[in-house]
Amino acid sequence: MLFTLMVISISSTATAMLGRKPNFPQLAMANCGWLIWIGGTFVVIYLARRFPFERTFLAKGICLHVALGLLVALMILCIEFGIRRTAESRSFPAGVRTTFFGLLGYRFHSYFIIYWMILGATRAHDYYVEVREARLLTSQLETKLAQAQLQSLKEQLQPHFLFNTHHSIIALMLKNENAAAIAMLTRLSDLLRMTLDRTNDQHNALKDELDAMNLYLSIQKERYRDRLQIQINVEPALLSAEVPCLILQPLVENAIKHGVDAIVAAGLLNVRAWREDRWLCLSVRDNGPGMGPLTNGGDKKIGLQNTMIRLERLYGDQQKFEILPNKPTGTEIRISIPFRTFTHGSPSQAEASDG
Repeated sequence: MLFTLMVISISSTATAMLGRKPNFPQLAMANCGWLIWIGGTFVVIYLARRFPFERTFLAKGICLHVALGLLVALMILCIEFGIRRTAESRSFPAGVRTTFFGLLGYRFHSYFIIYWMILGATRAHDYYVEVREARLLTSQLETKLAQAQLQSLKEQLQPHFLFNTHHSIIALMLKNENAAAIAMLTRLSDLLRMTLDRTNDQHNALKDELDAMNLYLSIQKERYRDRLQIQINVEPALLSAEVPCLILQPLVENAIKHGVDAIVAAGLLNVRAWREDRWLCLSVRDNGPGMGPLTNGGDKKIGLQNTMIRLERLYGDQQKFEILPNKPTGTEIRISIPFRTFTHGSPSQAEASDG
């Protein structure tokens, strides 16, 4: 339609510039073939999708569409010829009527080319849609795979923690400290309930993470008593910051196992959170003998290894995991992640705060 109007407009303008009055009915009749292509376009689109090109049968597809292109061009030409002759029989003398072969030589090749233009545009559009859908599907599959991997890593921490806590309860019972064992079981039940409530969550607020960590530490206090001293330094403004679920518990567990357990004197555990520009920094320090590289830790350091992998899955290069010496003795494990405000329901889309 637009192409027809454009041709008529150009022709009428040229006629007017030559000093003649444009004959709009005659111009419309001369270009009625382009209007027929409004319906012809849908025919070509149908044929393009009904008989798509296939790599293994490319030559066959080309030959088929050459034949179809000739057929469609001839069909439109016949319809145009019929319309022209009908209109001309009422408006013009017989001597100026359009002949079929004259119209064939004048328009057929153009119609055949138009068929291939529409065919190419249709295939290009369909290919774009297919690629976009394939990319979307790939992205969805990658997201599901990453979520499954993260969930697997998180679930590995729970049996690891339960195994250690189970041994602590048995140790108390062997010492006939049943009251302490019962208190530990009660806190363990509360911690498990809190953990199960967030089974499918990969993030939560720092406050929730600290609540879970405090439950875990209360369990350990039943075991270590005065041998475990705890210091927690967190600015109140950071309590709404977004952190991965169960990010602190394996760090604290590692500090107790490889720090407090390794010394005779009272163990000191320091947990700290602070902000440095766009980074949220989390630190867990102990005053033990120090810890070697993770590569020498084997299964004893599975919590730290899983934490490192989870951070890489969640943040890519936008994170830091550092094992540093704590002066005068001990180890500091420090995590730096982008500072974001936790939003319930869509933590992964929470925007970074500018402070």
